[in-house]
Amino acid sequence: PDAVFVASDNMAVGALKAARAAGLRVPEDIAVVGFDDIGPAATAEPPLTTVRQPIDQLGYLAASTLIEQLESAPAAETDRAAQHIVLPTELVVRASCGQALRPAANYAAMQRVPSEGGVTYSQA
Repeated sequence: PDAVFVASDNMAVGALKAARAAGLRVPEDIAVVGFDDIGPAATAEPPLTTVRQPIDQLGYLAASTLIEQLESAPAAETDRAAQHIVLPTELVVRASCGQALRPAANYAAMQRVPSEGGVTYSQA
């Protein structure tokens, strides 16, 4: 593969190590992208490209939704409709995707288009 998108930065750091162990160079041979933007992402070798999620907002919404459900619903009620909440994310481009090897896209100038599978960037 040309690239690997991993579900978390912890796993992506492991993917960096596995790529090196297999004799692959990141990003020259394979790009690695994680998700979360935890502290070790910026200090990994090479620094990890990642998708930053709003952890504070995510925690607040999870706690407030749980409290609301506990306070408003009888214990026997099980037919509650599911909620679909979409929070903004941010692509943090670092060296693990080869941005230093190619001209980088200006993601800030692109339009974010929500889609069924997530967010797509397109030229504004």
